[in-house]
Amino acid sequence: MGFPKILLISFGALVLIVIVLIWFYPVFHIIFSKWVFGKFSARYIETYKKYTGKSPYGYCIKDDLVNYLASFFQNKSNYSTYKSSKPINFYNTPFGTKFEKVLSDNRKPFCVNSNRTEQFEFKVVGYRSEMFDIDMKSYFYFLNEKFFMGEYVFKNPSNEKLKELAVIIKKKYIPEQSLDSYDFLIMGINDSKLRFEHTGFNLSIKYMDFSNQDVIDQLENYWSLSVKTWVKQPESDFESELFHKL
Repeated sequence: MGFPKILLISFGALVLIVIVLIWFYPVFHIIFSKWVFGKFSARYIETYKKYTGKSPYGYCIKDDLVNYLASFFQNKSNYSTYKSSKPINFYNTPFGTKFEKVLSDNRKPFCVNSNRTEQFEFKVVGYRSEMFDIDMKSYFYFLNEKFFMGEYVFKNPSNEKLKELAVIIKKKYIPEQSLDSYDFLIMGINDSKLRFEHTGFNLSIKYMDFSNQDVIDQLENYWSLSVKTWVKQPESDFESELFHKL
């Protein structure tokens, strides 16, 4: 076989390899991101979305975390606030627990969120269970790999179940108090807070740690920036016209 022919075959093989690499680059990129950053990392999920248009996992929440912080950071006075002489914790998971530890202590999550902001990276994992014959979802929220908030969500609880849950929480944390609604906040002695909210459709019970000032500062900064963005959104001409007319 002459040298020109060998050169031609080598060139053809090189071109074929380049074509294959280009063709399968998205697959290689996804696999590489998963291997380097981890299967639950924001980098891997961002890469997966880039090429497929969707997340490799079901969503626990909408990607905007700010809506879920509103329960604690939004200035509202239309719900009762109580002080408890007991610490408030989310089941048996201490606040500050590492993400990998929570994963190893629980079964495979049915949903995962993992996102990066300019301030931090946050993750949410969710698990299905049942309480009082009601479907319940448990969510664990992490900021920079550390657990800072937990949430139980009950879908369409009856008034009887709603009352039963509220009474149990009252007996556990504020036995000497009386509840006047199904919308309240309890502050524990360990600088954690419990938020009981009934939207009319679902019941959300959130447990958030306020003892780590660094975490709270980051969340407050994120909340403030997000709220300012909402306020500064420009009005359309139609909205502006109606605003002046109505």
